[in-house]
Amino acid sequence: MREIDPGWKPTPILIDPNNVEHHIAKNTAEYREASARYADLIRARSNEDGLPGGAPTSSEPTSTPPTLQQRPAAGISRGFNRQNLRDKLERYLLEPSHSQNRGKATWFEQNLGFSRLNWRDLADQIYFEPSAARLTETTDWGDRYEMLLPVRGANGRNVFVRFVFQRDPFGEITLITGMPD
Repeated sequence: MREIDPGWKPTPILIDPNNVEHHIAKNTAEYREASARYADLIRARSNEDGLPGGAPTSSEPTSTPPTLQQRPAAGISRGFNRQNLRDKLERYLLEPSHSQNRGKATWFEQNLGFSRLNWRDLADQIYFEPSAARLTETTDWGDRYEMLLPVRGANGRNVFVRFVFQRDPFGEITLITGMPD
């Protein structure tokens, strides 16, 4: 990427230097960000040359995954069923009074600036990628996976957050929870 755009640098991400999973997640995030920047440059060049291939509309999925700096366009698959996402974030993960929350809402607000009021900003950064997910357990309800995802807080802080997803016996993937790593 730097050969094409010498001034480009990936978004800095805080990691534990002794944690291999953090290094892998950091490299994956940098790869996605570089891929997205490359695609942006190609689209810009196509537009300058009068060629087709400008920025996709909301109904056209892009071939590059979202990065910390992008909000996904409507209609882009994020690898899991997002129908329960608002409920999961607004009424559970970011709700301090939820009986099973165990302080997660407080952590998300104090460390990243996320609350029930800006749940969409967190939701836009959550995705499921099977090749990067780690199977953690099998239950009667399905297989549970964990993914360490880079998250940019509403306060500008970058951290990794562990998200848990579940694939039910019919293959549908849903978000279960998120927690500090």
